[in-house]
Amino acid sequence: MLWHNLFLDASVFMRKHSNALLPTTKENLLFRFGMRLNLAAIDYRQ
Repeated sequence: MLWHNLFLDASVFMRKHSNALLPTTKENLLFRFGMRLNLAAIDYRQ
């Protein structure tokens, strides 16, 4: 938490895919970064 209700998020996703019919193998690597702000719910009823 950087500040009150302010977060930095990060993740890494790695996938290895192979096919029995084809001799190739594919690899994917994905990096994800984000900033998230949690806000209080607003009640519009009066």
